[in-house]
Amino acid sequence: MEGKIYEILEKLSLDMQDMKTEMQDMKTKINDIKATMATKDDLKELASKDDLELVDKQLHAEIQGVHDEVKDLRKDFNLVEITVAKNSYDLAKFKLVR
Repeated sequence: MEGKIYEILEKLSLDMQDMKTEMQDMKTKINDIKATMATKDDLKELASKDDLELVDKQLHAEIQGVHDEVKDLRKDFNLVEITVAKNSYDLAKFKLVR
């Protein structure tokens, strides 16, 4: 009986050592991840709220410019469609005359 208890305790001891090793490996991995993560101060250095607002305004202006260009292109495209339709009509009339 004492032999079995000793074996069980030995097995538990080995399992606990394995768990301790695994936990140390996890701790090392977590520390490695922490070392590569940006801190709050790092993020503040990258861009302040004013910087983000400036970028937002610039992007808004660029998007508005593209929007206006697309509107103009749409008008030009409509004129081209009308002209092509008229030319097609004129060509059809010339074909009838022949």
